[in-house]
Amino acid sequence: MTPEQAKDLYLDEYEEKRSYESLRKARSVLDTFVEWTEQEGLENMNEIDGRQLQEMKMWWKRESDTNNVSLNGYLAVVRRFLVFCERIEVVSENTPDRMPQASIDEDEEVCDRKPDDEAVEAISAYFHKYDRASRRHIEFALPKELTIRLGALVSIDEDDYYPDEQKIELRHRPEEEYGGKGTPLKNGSDGERNINVPSHLCELINEYLEHPERNGEGTDKFGRKPLLRNRNGGRPSTTTVRRDLYKMTRPCAFSNECPQNRDINECDAAKDSMASECPVNYSPHPIRRWSIEDHLDDGVPREDLADRADVSVPVLDKHYDRRSKERKRQRRMETLAATREGYETSDGDSQMSLSQFENGPNAVAHPVAFPVQIGVEIGAWIPDRLSRELNELSPSDGISTPDATTAAKGMVTYSMMVCMVALNLALLAS
Repeated sequence: MTPEQAKDLYLDEYEEKRSYESLRKARSVLDTFVEWTEQEGLENMNEIDGRQLQEMKMWWKRESDTNNVSLNGYLAVVRRFLVFCERIEVVSENTPDRMPQASIDEDEEVCDRKPDDEAVEAISAYFHKYDRASRRHIEFALPKELTIRLGALVSIDEDDYYPDEQKIELRHRPEEEYGGKGTPLKNGSDGERNINVPSHLCELINEYLEHPERNGEGTDKFGRKPLLRNRNGGRPSTTTVRRDLYKMTRPCAFSNECPQNRDINECDAAKDSMASECPVNYSPHPIRRWSIEDHLDDGVPREDLADRADVSVPVLDKHYDRRSKERKRQRRMETLAATREGYETSDGDSQMSLSQFENGPNAVAHPVAFPVQIGVEIGAWIPDRLSRELNELSPSDGISTPDATTAAKGMVTYSMMVCMVALNLALLAS
C-alpha cells in the first residue's frame, strides 16, 4: 500500500473520532510525511524501517527549522499513524516502536513566555480609555480573567452567559452534522464547566452586548447566537481572534513605544497585516498563562484553579506555574501570616483572613457579631465624647457661649445621632 493510500485510510477513520482541529493538524503532518516518502522514493509502506524513521526526523528538523517540542508533536502524529498501519498490516510489526524522539531540555519543554504585570495593566488601561467594551476588549479580558483557552472563548454563546448568576457555561458543541467544524472544547465533554465571572467583567460584557459594533441580532452558520460577533453578525474564527490579540498586544499599539527600539514608522510588524511578526506581542496562550499565575499569586487553591482552567494539577505545576522560588515563598508567607501566629512581616503587620476572624486568637464569636461589637464600643465612647464637647462650650476669648436651652438641645441631638449609628450597626447582625 502506498503512503498516500494509507494516509487516506487513516484519516477516514480518524475523522470519526476527533475534532475538526485535530483532524486538520493530522492531515497537515501526514501530508508532510507523504512528501518525505516521495523524496526518498518509498512507494510502499512496508519499506519503512527504524533507520528511515531516524532519517525522516532529521529531515523534518532541517526542513521545518522547528524546536524540539514541536518536532516531537509532529513525530507523535506519525507514530499514531504507524500504529494504525501496523493494525491493518501494511508495515512491519513493531515499526511504531522504532519512531525516534527529539531530545528536549527541561527548560525547552516548559515554555514560560507570557506578558508581565505591567504590560497586562497597560493593555487593560488602553482598552478602558480608548476602546472600551469592544469585541477586542472582550477577547482580551475573558482569557485574562477566566484562564480560558482560545477555543473556549470562541465557543461561548449569548445563552451561555448568565449575568444575574455571574457565570458562563462552557459547552462542547462539535456540530457533527457540519463535519465536526463546530465549537468543540479541547478536552471534549470532559472540558465542560461553569465558570464564575467577577462583577466588573459582567459589567463589561453587558456593555459589549449593547455595543454598536454588534449590529443587532446575529447568528452563526449553526443557527446559534455567539457572544463574540463579527461584522456580519456571525461567529469569528479562532484565526480572527488570534490575529486580534496579536494586534492589540503590540507595545506600539497600546503604548506607542517599542521595547526593541525599532522605528515604529519603519517597522513591518507595526502594520496590522504583519502583527504576528512582532517579537514582543502575545497570542492567546501566554495571556492564559499569565492569568493562571495571577490566580496562584492571589492564593486560589490549585484544585479549584485546575477545574477553572481545565488542566490537571500536575500539568498546572509543570507547564503554567513558572513563578520564581522567592515569589512562591513570599506568597506562602502571606498565607501563613493570614492563618497562623508568628509569621507577621517585619513591620508587624499582617492581614486577617475570614478564617482568623472566626477562629483565630483575636477573633470575635462570629463575623456577624462584628457590628454588635462596634456598636458596644461606640456606646462606651459616648460619655467621654460628651464630656469633651461640654468643655468646648466653656467661655473663651472671642467666642460666644450658647444659652442653656440651646446647649441642652444640641447635646440631646448629638447623643441621639451617635446612638442611632450604634443601633444600625448592631442591627446588621440580625
